[in-house]
Amino acid sequence: MLKAGTACQVCSQWQQHRVCLSCQVEFAPRLCRCRRCGLQLHPHGDSKVCSACEDYPPDMDQVITAVDFAPPWSDVIGSLKFGSTPAMAHTLSRLMADAVRRESWGTPDLIVPIPLSAQRWKERGYNQAWLLASQTARELGWANRLHPHTLVRQRETGRLMAMQSDERQRSILHAFAIAPDQAYRVSGQHVALVDDVMTTGATANEAARTLLQAGAASVTGWFAARTPAPKVKVDRSKTRHLARSTPPASDNPAPAKLGPKMHQ
Repeated sequence: MLKAGTACQVCSQWQQHRVCLSCQVEFAPRLCRCRRCGLQLHPHGDSKVCSACEDYPPDMDQVITAVDFAPPWSDVIGSLKFGSTPAMAHTLSRLMADAVRRESWGTPDLIVPIPLSAQRWKERGYNQAWLLASQTARELGWANRLHPHTLVRQRETGRLMAMQSDERQRSILHAFAIAPDQAYRVSGQHVALVDDVMTTGATANEAARTLLQAGAASVTGWFAARTPAPKVKVDRSKTRHLARSTPPASDNPAPAKLGPKMHQ
């Protein structure tokens, strides 16, 4: 029996998937990423960890992400979160499962989604992290490792998307707790923590910290998308001003003055 078709969210081609296989291949390339935070690294670099994570190691032992949070995936995730289109989780979870197969250091004991606040759940009718965790676990054959009630939110944090990095960290502090009847599951276990997007890492690292404080042996983050590092903007007006104010180099520069010789 033929499945009902649908238009690809990206190219509008009529086929069987929310995002067609051609677009998945084109817009989900395999990138060299930092193992600790998921940011893109130079493909020919020697280190597997970025300098920021070397200096300030995050709470998660490893981060695995499927794609960058950029078009078309930012639109796909927007439809999942705000467009009442939970079916978008299917395509994203397949990409996440592929990334886990390639990058994971081992098999998790628990798969735990980031919990949604009661207000957001009421607005959306579902937790997108739970959908991604459930479907990714099923893709990997680990459905029995999913424990969606392990983490709970203790309080509302406001819309973190609109906050700067420091404000996010203050807002999310102590926002999570381990459900009392689930504490026994966490101790000594390797946990995969699942969410849709990792932006600054404030939410995921706070959740990871909560799990580690409850005795988890390690926490790996699984994310559908990672927000790329911001590009440094060069103020070209200052560059032009500096160029005008710097005298041109002489064709015959004066020889440099030599200091006293060092004693042999």
